[in-house]
Amino acid sequence: FGGITKINLPNVSFDFSLKQNLKTVWSLSNIDFKFIVKNWVFIAIVVVGLMFILITSLSAGVFFGTETYPVTWQMLEIPGGTFGLFINLVTFLFSGMLIHRGATARMNHLIDVTPTPNWVLLLSKFIAIVKMQMVLLSVIIIAGILFQIYKGYFNFEIDHYLTELYGIRLIHFVIWALLAVFIQTLFKNYLLGFFVLLLLSIGLNFLPAIGVEQDIFNYNSDPGFDYSDMNGYGHGLKYYYLYKIYWFLFGLVLFGLALLFWTRGVEQSVKARFADAKARMNNSIVIPTLLSLIAFVAIGSTIYYQDNIVNDNKSAKEQELEMVSWEKKYKKYDHKDQPRIIDVKVDVDLFPKERNFVANGVYTLKNKTKNNIDTLYVNHGGDAKVSFNVYGA
Repeated sequence: FGGITKINLPNVSFDFSLKQNLKTVWSLSNIDFKFIVKNWVFIAIVVVGLMFILITSLSAGVFFGTETYPVTWQMLEIPGGTFGLFINLVTFLFSGMLIHRGATARMNHLIDVTPTPNWVLLLSKFIAIVKMQMVLLSVIIIAGILFQIYKGYFNFEIDHYLTELYGIRLIHFVIWALLAVFIQTLFKNYLLGFFVLLLLSIGLNFLPAIGVEQDIFNYNSDPGFDYSDMNGYGHGLKYYYLYKIYWFLFGLVLFGLALLFWTRGVEQSVKARFADAKARMNNSIVIPTLLSLIAFVAIGSTIYYQDNIVNDNKSAKEQELEMVSWEKKYKKYDHKDQPRIIDVKVDVDLFPKERNFVANGVYTLKNKTKNNIDTLYVNHGGDAKVSFNVYGA
């Protein structure tokens, strides 16, 4: 017994503070992010996407047979919805792979017994997905700059690339990631969850065919935005952000539900998961989710009121009926003899900041037919002031 040495073990302090949990979130997201970027599926999609953008760029920038410089706004338009579809597919796939990674590696029970909160585990995977989306968006920058160099154009406008991709477009894919996290949490098999997400993303495009045309009823829809070198993003960008905030709030509701139904433990039956969800209903989850839901409904109600009560919103069917009525009413004038425009002089003053213009023009018309014309048919805006001076016979 004289050979026994007494060892003083160090005192270990446990830190479960919010600050430490946030550090854990970031560390775990880095681990999941490395898992994604080292995956051959991700690498293959990045390579194919880069080649797709470069090949598409070869036929871009030609207007009515005239080639133009590959300016930055053209490079940002080239990927369009196709590369965005690539990003969504990768988001749907890897959100499921990350959420079910523990079960796939048969390490989920070891993870479940750790004192790490559910929100830390789920948030870390969501952040890893967002990091992946940012990498895929950077492919557009790389491809655009490479093509500009190939064409001998060196005004890259890096700030424009970064502003549009990370400041405007990124939130669109983040909202899809929130839906993907929720759906993949509900299903045990990530391939089944991927298939459901794929069906949802495709099926939402067909909602207008059944009469659901307004963006507030179509997940992650928005009125879009346009860019021009003269007007920038114009006034449409604020409406784009309004809709994205609206759908982001709904995404937060889905994230809160995902926390309630997060699988942790041996029992995974539907009844057990609802029991777990009921037990997890505490203020830290319910209050943020409820506030997000209230804000979502409030913004949606405001948009609906403006679009349908304050303003007259007509469906595609109603617009089609109006066009039919207009054609029936004015078709009889189609073959009436009318003078031809032989000279135009228009002065236009533009006021981009006020979104206004003042136009003053003179159109000179001449009767080039062999018949006398006794009636002029003029189609113009209701606010336009039109005067006529008739000379000759």
